[in-house]
Amino acid sequence: MVIGWLQREQAGGELTNTSAWAQVEAAQRDVRLPCLLVPQPAHAVLAGELAACLLPARFGELPPEIKRAIQMHDTGWASSDAQQIQRLRGPRISSSDAPPMATRAAFFEESRMDFADPTKLNRKSGGPKAANAAPISFVDVSPGDAMEAWTDSIDSVEAFSKPGAIIVSRHFNLLAQHDPARHQQFIQAEKSRQQRLEGSTAKGSPKDGDLDRWTAALGFCDLVSLYLLTGLSGEVEFPLAHPASPQAKTAPRVTMRIKDRHLHFTPGTARAGCTLSIQALKHPVPAQGARAETLTWEVR
Repeated sequence: MVIGWLQREQAGGELTNTSAWAQVEAAQRDVRLPCLLVPQPAHAVLAGELAACLLPARFGELPPEIKRAIQMHDTGWASSDAQQIQRLRGPRISSSDAPPMATRAAFFEESRMDFADPTKLNRKSGGPKAANAAPISFVDVSPGDAMEAWTDSIDSVEAFSKPGAIIVSRHFNLLAQHDPARHQQFIQAEKSRQQRLEGSTAKGSPKDGDLDRWTAALGFCDLVSLYLLTGLSGEVEFPLAHPASPQAKTAPRVTMRIKDRHLHFTPGTARAGCTLSIQALKHPVPAQGARAETLTWEVR
């Protein structure tokens, strides 16, 4: 789960000069109520919307299957996020009604997590304690649960795109490198998967340079989406490389400035006029009024 806020104040001024990821991680570990609940698959859809708006000058042309892979790179979190929502807000759907893994990708892509529909939400909370309980951010999930979600996500993308699966596998492998001892089995398994997929796409397969650019685009869109959802504002830099890669330290930077829900990238990174939007659940559930918040940004 991504924990969001309409506007999040940085803790003092000490974080404003740190990396975008450091700011996101600090906010995710300091959960304050009220907040917004954003399932990981919905956050991925937001990243996919940004990918569809990227200018070719930054990451080259992104093939449709790569844009879709970015949009669906966190599908594997569907089950655990649904369980957390059920714990915090009461039953939306029973476990027997939950979509099977093979269809969860379509479920999240088509529904866009439209929690505002009162016919889809039980207004009962999970009890007084659950109603005001602090949600668990994705940064605090156990390594075992994270690796399971990562693997399921890659499996879902592999079902429609081998190049897409390669870049999603690379993405999570880079994330796993921050704690290689506890993620060693996953790292080795995904290296084997990447070799298998790259070998099976030998004819007409994308070049390593293409895969590098597409992996960088995924990492960029993923981090921008997380930054926006966390409610941080002001001016921040993003590397034109995967943020978790060694290349990120020396890669060219893009500055993003947020003002009045408008996004300004310098140099230009996304098409002017593009609109990004997502729905998030309010937590705790308000006694009156809308139970969800629609977040919208426009690229200027």
